[in-house]
Amino acid sequence: ITVDEEETADRDDALSLEIEPDGSYRVGIHIADAGALIPPGGAIDSEADRRMSTIYLPELKLPMVPPGVSEGKGSLSAGQPRAALSVVARISGSGDVLDWDVLPSVIRSQAALSYEDAEAAAADPGSQWHPLVLALSKVADALRVKREAAGAVTIDRPEMAMDLTPGSVEVRIVTRTVARRMVA
Repeated sequence: ITVDEEETADRDDALSLEIEPDGSYRVGIHIADAGALIPPGGAIDSEADRRMSTIYLPELKLPMVPPGVSEGKGSLSAGQPRAALSVVARISGSGDVLDWDVLPSVIRSQAALSYEDAEAAAADPGSQWHPLVLALSKVADALRVKREAAGAVTIDRPEMAMDLTPGSVEVRIVTRTVARRMVA
């Protein structure tokens, strides 16, 4: 699944999970592989290298690659086979990383959820995504506990988001929900 803001057009990361027979989790973190779509050394590759990232301004978005790539075949759209780079890790219930691999892949996301959709799925045992979201959240929490035990500091504070429309500015406070912690 992908989990992003409702209005996101370029879904560039996805999560997957399988429960292994021994009770460990096989977690996949999949990042859209735009490099598989853009010829190395070509004009788009050179310009993307110069820009380094997409810049989000209040009233303007300066994309690293053309929207036809980032929002088209470069987006991990639900139901579509897409090129990705995947980190696949086997993780114990207590957050121990048992093994992992990084590999090129082709994935097919089953759903494009918003953070609100994922949060609702976590709270609703009747949701088809409830078991997946809860299991991913459980793994994320176990990994966080391990990191903190090793000395990492978790700064879990609300963030400010601004929605700009002609003539108005809406400021909202975004808190770290189950879904946002899971994706982070």
